[in-house]
Amino acid sequence: MWPGRAVKTADYTGVRLAATSPVICLERQAAVEPCAPDHTGNRPMPNWTLQPVARDAIAEVLAFVDSARRVLFPMLANAPLPRDLAHFADTYLDGAGCFLEAREGERLVAVIGYLPYDHRFAQLDYRAERVVEVVRLFVLPAYRRHGLAAALFGALRERAMQAGVDCLYLHTHPFLPGAIAFWERQGFTLVDVEQDPVWQTTHMQLRLR
Repeated sequence: MWPGRAVKTADYTGVRLAATSPVICLERQAAVEPCAPDHTGNRPMPNWTLQPVARDAIAEVLAFVDSARRVLFPMLANAPLPRDLAHFADTYLDGAGCFLEAREGERLVAVIGYLPYDHRFAQLDYRAERVVEVVRLFVLPAYRRHGLAAALFGALRERAMQAGVDCLYLHTHPFLPGAIAFWERQGFTLVDVEQDPVWQTTHMQLRLR
């Protein structure tokens, strides 16, 4: 379904994948806000374009992601920019990662990415598989509840399958409204829940092969 083909499911009506090169190069917490309150009223579903981030759009995308993560995770407001963002081109354009954006016209309205899983959680054993971590799914409030998050993830999953990825991994948190339920609807299953009192980090996976 790449490139240039409109997605024709009930959730994805009006979403068009950009006619770009077929090679497309979440917050580490897969934040996603698709089930947050709907601020759109009865506004018709817009026409979106899903496409890989271009080099000349990196600064705009970084500003978008940094703003979103500061709102969702105010406790991280003074933290340095994470390594994948600080080295965006190396990670997502020139490396083994992938980063997609959604635009309505020229306006950037949502993003999502994946990068190779770094084995930092001792309780998860993925060393015998090719696993990537889904990161930084952020959707502007006015564009939620129209299937955009699911459409972006579907495009990202397709790229992972074409790249030979065995498993998609992510983690999220119960204090992010609707996040766990959203990922379950995309086919993810629960792997582990950490018992710390603040984060309760929830690890999930989706096997592709």
